[in-house]
Amino acid sequence: MKTQKILILGITGNLAKLKILPAIGQYFDLHNQEINIEIIGYSRSKANLEEIQSLIRSQINSIKNENQLPKITLIQGEYGDNTFYDGLVGSLTLDDSLTIYLAVPPSVYINFLENSCPYSKYPIDILIEKPFGESLEEGRHILEIVAKCDLHQRVHFLDHYLFKSALQVDNNEIIKELNQSNLNADNISMISITANETIDVKERGGYYDNNGAIKDMFPHLYSIYHMMASLINHGKPINIQWYVNSLEKKQYDGYKSDVQKPNSITESYFFVNFHDSIDDNWNKQLILTSGKKQANKLTDIYISFKTGYFLNFEIAPNPSLVLKKANDIIKEFKINIDDKLDHTRVFENVLAGDFSRFVPNDKVLEYWEVYQKIADASNNTILK
Repeated sequence: MKTQKILILGITGNLAKLKILPAIGQYFDLHNQEINIEIIGYSRSKANLEEIQSLIRSQINSIKNENQLPKITLIQGEYGDNTFYDGLVGSLTLDDSLTIYLAVPPSVYINFLENSCPYSKYPIDILIEKPFGESLEEGRHILEIVAKCDLHQRVHFLDHYLFKSALQVDNNEIIKELNQSNLNADNISMISITANETIDVKERGGYYDNNGAIKDMFPHLYSIYHMMASLINHGKPINIQWYVNSLEKKQYDGYKSDVQKPNSITESYFFVNFHDSIDDNWNKQLILTSGKKQANKLTDIYISFKTGYFLNFEIAPNPSLVLKKANDIIKEFKINIDDKLDHTRVFENVLAGDFSRFVPNDKVLEYWEVYQKIADASNNTILK
C-alpha cells in the first residue's frame, strides 16, 4: 500500500485547527483502506498531540479505536530551518508521496518556497491557500520563485470555495446546454456574485480589521467568477480587462465595538461594479458583493445574457442551478450535495492528481492586478 505523508506547516494555527485537521480525519475515514496516511506537524510553538488527535477523530465515523488513527509526528522548530524538510523529502521512497500544506502566513511560506528549488524532482505537492501573498508585488515574487525553481508541477494554489459541495456539478452538462442555447462568452451582459453572511467579525476582530471585507472575500468571489466564466467559454478561461466603475463600502452597526477600535474605517461590506472598457463603450459587467452581519446568508451567482437568457446558481443556503429565459425554466441542473468538508475534497483531488479546481498560476497574478484596481478606487471611496 502506498503512503501519503502530509506535512502541515503551522499545525498549531487556526487554519489547521478549524479546517485542515478535521478534513484529514474525514479523508482518512474515507480512504484509509486504499492508502496509508501519515501526518507530520511542524510549528514554532509546541503542539498538543491530544488536541490534534481529537480534531482528526471528530470526523472519523468508521474507526473508534485510537490506535487506528493516522500516524502523527510533531516537530517543533524554526520554519526557516531546511534541515528537516530536506531530510523528509530525501527519505521518500517509490511508494511514498508527500503533500506539504503551507498553513502559515505568506511571510513564512515565501521563505519556504525560496529554499524549495531542490524539491522540483521529488513526488511532492505543495499547497498554498489564499492569500497568495499580501500584495501585487508579493504575488509576482511567488510566481517568480515557482518559475525559477521549476515548481510549476509541484506548487498548487487553492481557494477552498471552489471545493464546496454545491459546486460539484457536471460541467459537461452545463457546457452542452449552453451550446444548445447558443450561449457563450460573447453574449454575456452581466455576471453578479454575492456572498453575504449573517455572522459578525468578533472572533476574527484583529485579523479582520487589519484586512477588511475586500481583501478577505474578493479572492473567493473572483475565483468563483473564473470558474463560471470558464464554463460559459467551453471550458476555457475568459480574458477580460476589468475596470472599476463604482465601489461602495460600509460598516455594520456595532462593528467598531466588535473589533474594539472606535476609530476604525475598515469596511465589513463592499459592492464593486466592473466594466470591460476604460471608456463608455462597454458591454459587460462584473458585480461582486460581500458583507458580514447581513440580513440573510446568501452565496449566489447570477449571469445574464444579451439574448434574454440567465443562469442562476445559488450555492447557499439552498443549492440550485437553473437556466431560464424570462420566467421559463429551460434546464434545471442536478447538484450532488454531500457531507464532505471542502478541504477533504482538496486532499482527494491531490490523491487523484486532479488539479483542475485549483487556481492557475496566471490567475494568481490576474487576481492581484484586479485587486489593485479596487484598492486604488478604495482610496477615493468614503466609508458609509
